[in-house]
Amino acid sequence: MKLTLAAGSGYLEIDHRNSPGLSPADVAHVPGMVAVGEGQHFERDVQQCSHCQRTIVLNPGRVRDRAVCFKCHHYICDDCEAIRVKSGACVPMKQVFDEVATHLERFRGFEDHPDADPVILLTDR
Repeated sequence: MKLTLAAGSGYLEIDHRNSPGLSPADVAHVPGMVAVGEGQHFERDVQQCSHCQRTIVLNPGRVRDRAVCFKCHHYICDDCEAIRVKSGACVPMKQVFDEVATHLERFRGFEDHPDADPVILLTDR
């Protein structure tokens, strides 16, 4: 099985052809929100940023290239691309999850480990 950049792509469909839809005033405060008005139908391909797990709605009219991390060979969002260019670091979310799991396992049995007392899980947030 050969993995390509298209692997893991998805599809977003918002259908307000028979509903009042969302007006831009209702969603103007939400960055990146797709406002689909009454009677409108919205369809786009989507990708997921491998570094932050943000869903990227692909704009078919985009002129500049979509950012790709050549270390993990996945699409990344514009914000993560700026970080990657500045620092040169490739930190996919899978790596973050693996590091957290390693630390949890390493310190299992310690007094202040979250597994030691279930109340800690709720009070430390």
